[in-house]
Amino acid sequence: MKALLAKTDALGANTYPPGLFTFFSDDSRAEELRTYAKNSLPAASAPEVAKALNEVHFRAEFKKRLAHQLNAWIDEKINRG
Repeated sequence: MKALLAKTDALGANTYPPGLFTFFSDDSRAEELRTYAKNSLPAASAPEVAKALNEVHFRAEFKKRLAHQLNAWIDEKINRG
């Protein structure tokens, strides 16, 4: 990560690491970002970290709801079949 951040400007250093997490859909990744941000990112990155955390939590919840609905649909199809 240090090598990647060395190639960015100050704004990139605040937005790039949180941006890497936005497409995860596992709550453990949100905790990983929170820990990384606390230990390695400047306070100025807090708004971007918050956005990324919200996105990861949204995707995790959406995945759970979708899996539940999909399982219910499959069970319905199997029981009718």
